[in-house]
Amino acid sequence: MLIGARNTFIVVPCLTALALLLVAALPQNAGARVVVSGGKATLTLDRGLVRQLGRQGVRVTPIRPATAKGRQIGLPVTAGATNGDAGRGALTVSGGFAFRSGARAVRVGGVLLNTGKGQSSARIAGTTRILAKHGKLESSSAGFGTRIHIRVLKLTGGTASALNRRLGLRDVFRPGRRLGSLVAVATPESVPIDFGKIAIGGPDTTFSKLESLDVQMGIWGASERWVAPGETYFLFEVGPTAVSTDASTGILEAGSNDGVTMEVHAPPPRNLLLRGPRIDLATRELSATVSALSQEDPLTSPIASLDYTAARFQIRPKVGAFELMGIRAVANQFITDQLNERFDSPGFFQAGETLARITVTLHTTQQPPKPA
Repeated sequence: MLIGARNTFIVVPCLTALALLLVAALPQNAGARVVVSGGKATLTLDRGLVRQLGRQGVRVTPIRPATAKGRQIGLPVTAGATNGDAGRGALTVSGGFAFRSGARAVRVGGVLLNTGKGQSSARIAGTTRILAKHGKLESSSAGFGTRIHIRVLKLTGGTASALNRRLGLRDVFRPGRRLGSLVAVATPESVPIDFGKIAIGGPDTTFSKLESLDVQMGIWGASERWVAPGETYFLFEVGPTAVSTDASTGILEAGSNDGVTMEVHAPPPRNLLLRGPRIDLATRELSATVSALSQEDPLTSPIASLDYTAARFQIRPKVGAFELMGIRAVANQFITDQLNERFDSPGFFQAGETLARITVTLHTTQQPPKPA
C-alpha cells in the first residue's frame, strides 16, 4: 500500500542495496571487465516496516526517474562495471527519493553499490553513508544480462541512527532490521561477438540486375558464394566485434581483402571489385571499397542505406546468437555512379533501388552467469 500522497512509498535505505545487487548481477567472465549500460532494479519493502512507518506518518517520495507502486520501488540502472571476479564491481542508479515526516525531509541520492564489500552507499542529507548490507545473492541469466535476487536487505547501525535523528523518530530504524528484498536485471553495454557471416545478394536487386548486362560475378579473397534458382548470395566472415544486446548498435566488418568481382569479358573489358563490406548497425549504413580488378585507385565509401522495415531480428541469448534477416540495402548515388561508369550503362542503375538483400548471423561464446 502507499502511505501519503500518490506515488509515495516508505523506505529509503533499501535503494542502495538495490543498486548493489545490480552490479553483482552482471555476467561474470573471469578476468574480463564487463560494462553495464542499463537495467532496472525493483525493491520490495518489508511489509512490517511499511506499516510502522505509516503509523508514524512517514512517507517517501520518488525523485525522477525513480518510481513507486505499492511496496515496490523501481530505479533505472544507469552505469556500472565489474572486473569479472564474482562479487566485485560497482553500479549506480538514476534518481533517488525524499524521506518525509511532517516538516522534516531527508533526500537520498548518489547511490553506489560495492559488491566487493557487500554494501551500498548513498548521499543522505548531504552526507555519504553506508545504507545497507546484504546477504547471499542468487543470480540467473536474463537475456544477455543477469537477473539477481537478494532476499534480505539489512539496515546498518549508522544509517538507522541518522534517519531516526533527522526524522524525529524513535527506534523505527534499527541496526540489522529487514528493509525488504530486491530483484534486479543488469544489462551489459554490449555482447562480444566471436564470429559470424554477412550474406549479400538476393533476387530483384542491383546484384541480379547486373546479370542482364552479361556481368559475370565471382568471389575474391575468402568470400563465398551461395547459389539457388533465381538468387545468388555472397558470404563474408565477420571478425570479432561487439554489438548491443538488441543489435541496434555495433560495427560488422568483413576482411578488407574479401569481396565480389564483377566483370564483362566481351570487348571492351569492363570490371569492378567490391571489397571489405562494413555494416554500421547504428547509422544503418553499408560501406565498401570499390575499384577496378587491378585494385588501382580504390575508393572507400558508403554504398547503401539499410532499410529495416521488413527485417526480422531474432535474438537468442540461450544459444548466444543474433539473426538479422531481410534487411534491404538501398543503393546510394555513389555506387550507382560507379556501376554506370564502369559498365558503360548511363542511367541504367538508379539511386534508391534495392542494391541487395542482407542477412547477418552472429555468434558469441559468452556463457550465462553461474548461480551466485
